[in-house]
Amino acid sequence: MFRINYLLWFLILPGFFILFNIDSLWTDSIDVAHHYALAYRISEQWWSLAYPDTIPSDMSGQWWLTTAFVFPDPTLAEMIFYPRGGHIIAAIIGAIFNSTFIGIQITILASIAIIWLSILVILNSMPRRIASVALLSFFILFLINAFIFHFDVHGDEALGNFFYSQVVAHAFLYLSLIFTMHIEKKHGALLAAVSLVPIMLFIATIHLLPAVQILGLIGGITAIKIFTTYKNREDFSKLKIVVAAIIPIASIVGLVFHPSFSAMRTIATHDGSLELHNIPYPIGIIVLSILVFLTSFVLFVQWARRKDNIIEAKYLAIYGAATSAMCMLQYVLTYYDMGSDYAVKKYGFSLLTVILIQLSMLVPIMAIKSNNSKTNSVLSDSNVTGKITLYVFGLIVLLLVIPNKKGHPHFNASNQSHVHFDVSNIVELEKKITDLSYNEIPQPPAGKSNVVIGLGDAPNEIHYVIDFLFSIAFAKTPRNLVLYDVYLTGELSDVNKYYKIISSSDNPIYGSSDSCASSVLGNTSIIDSLCLKRRIESIKFCKNSLDFAKEFVFSSSLQGFSYWEDHGRWTNSRTARFMCLTGRNRYNSVELEMVPFIFGMLKSQRLEISVNGIQAYQDSISIGRNSNDPIIIDLTNIPVSDEYIIEFNMPDATSPKEVGLNLDKRELGFSIRRITFH
Repeated sequence: MFRINYLLWFLILPGFFILFNIDSLWTDSIDVAHHYALAYRISEQWWSLAYPDTIPSDMSGQWWLTTAFVFPDPTLAEMIFYPRGGHIIAAIIGAIFNSTFIGIQITILASIAIIWLSILVILNSMPRRIASVALLSFFILFLINAFIFHFDVHGDEALGNFFYSQVVAHAFLYLSLIFTMHIEKKHGALLAAVSLVPIMLFIATIHLLPAVQILGLIGGITAIKIFTTYKNREDFSKLKIVVAAIIPIASIVGLVFHPSFSAMRTIATHDGSLELHNIPYPIGIIVLSILVFLTSFVLFVQWARRKDNIIEAKYLAIYGAATSAMCMLQYVLTYYDMGSDYAVKKYGFSLLTVILIQLSMLVPIMAIKSNNSKTNSVLSDSNVTGKITLYVFGLIVLLLVIPNKKGHPHFNASNQSHVHFDVSNIVELEKKITDLSYNEIPQPPAGKSNVVIGLGDAPNEIHYVIDFLFSIAFAKTPRNLVLYDVYLTGELSDVNKYYKIISSSDNPIYGSSDSCASSVLGNTSIIDSLCLKRRIESIKFCKNSLDFAKEFVFSSSLQGFSYWEDHGRWTNSRTARFMCLTGRNRYNSVELEMVPFIFGMLKSQRLEISVNGIQAYQDSISIGRNSNDPIIIDLTNIPVSDEYIIEFNMPDATSPKEVGLNLDKRELGFSIRRITFH
């Protein structure tokens, strides 16, 4: 009955959680593209997993970490040796739903659900009175964090950054805690420690960090077993001590020689961007590690003093101590240039989650000195009220662990809401590009590449990630080529490097539904690079009217500007510049539709405008100025050869964060909507 109830628990609630969140994505991280490309490449080349003999001999030792299709694969870069256990899972699920992206989405959502439901199962597995108080304490602490402190716990790995493999691996870690605690209750600590070894090696195929945490758990379990065996003269056995000592040694050897160990050790030296909310670095992560170590010690002492052997307290104490110790070790390695701050910060999600669990356990364990009831679970008997309560707790936790928001992506710096996106839009594009790649996209000649750019109508930060994702996965564009052209700038710096361009048909630069297109499928087109080259040459000329909110502007024509928005483009510096070619045209004047950034104590902004080095305008623009009145500059006396260079000097440019509007750090001067030449 117990197993049936928990089976339903792990089917019903994760199923609801997945359905509720399946159409939402909360990140614009480039890691989404990297993980997608690896999962998609696996789905393309299943035979590479089935026939490892096809892999070159110098890589046969880590066949499951490498790609057998083409060596080297320039589209994957370091992902070619990245642990891929989680990506294989996503590829399998993606094959079922005919979408690799859906495979990744379901896998990460299921993993988040499994982590939090496993935590509730662990708390609920303690003796009845202690479990009831622990669950209530956990629920209260979880709500406090969700609504007040917003510390980054498990699940937040998918927000902002996209630590896909780490989340999936932690899901298996928490399931393994439930499994091994059951083994220890039935068969003893040694068998529990032994059972963790293959689990550790399997988890290492997904991500190394949780595998290292399990290694620490194995070490803690065996160390306690050795100590208790030595102290208990009635049960003393040298053989038991030797076996207990061999288990962690064998685990260390197995993990060190595991293919993912060297791969992840190399990746760990790469520094990335990660900020833990309300946890300053490095002092915050150091204090957090020390705090978790102390709570682990207190929890362990409480377990040791009790006679009822609450295994859950023992395991969470060891797990917390191991996590904090590994985090501090990683920090020491980083201090001596053998790691990265990025790798240290990744422990924060585990540390903050485990201290939440430990505090929930400590409250009842310290308050309830004896436990008359030996019943271990509300779900194991006919207590209907308890079952309903537990399901409600689980449902509320899952609803709050990540935000459910759909629609166009944006970042609201004032309340720190995360980027969100309709996954269905991506899947629709995925299907279109898949049909094109298999039927319409020809192989490029030597020295050239196909590329995907200008899909959809999302703001640039998401737009560029999706273009980058499809470029490396479907068009098989070398990653070092499109990293700058597609992801960073959203424009092709050298058209001569490309052969076919896949884009939205209505994209003003890269799309076409006319004779320039070699193929059109729905709203997606393929054009030839030669046709694109002629089009680009015409775009860089000064237009009679250029709408910054709607029309494409090459980055080479702009300096000191931010990304485009519905209102136009903000200047993002105290100086900015716009350039365009004149050709044979000469203009009498230029109109600039622009409004200043004004908020709080910032009542006006000074503005100086120069054209081709000649100062043409100077004023202080206040909030009372009619924003619809354009600034008109006379060009008749401006010397010009083949281009106009309009320079903006804005000494009062200020970030919204400085004036207390929100957390936006851009140095905003003016929003420019339109430039019109007459």
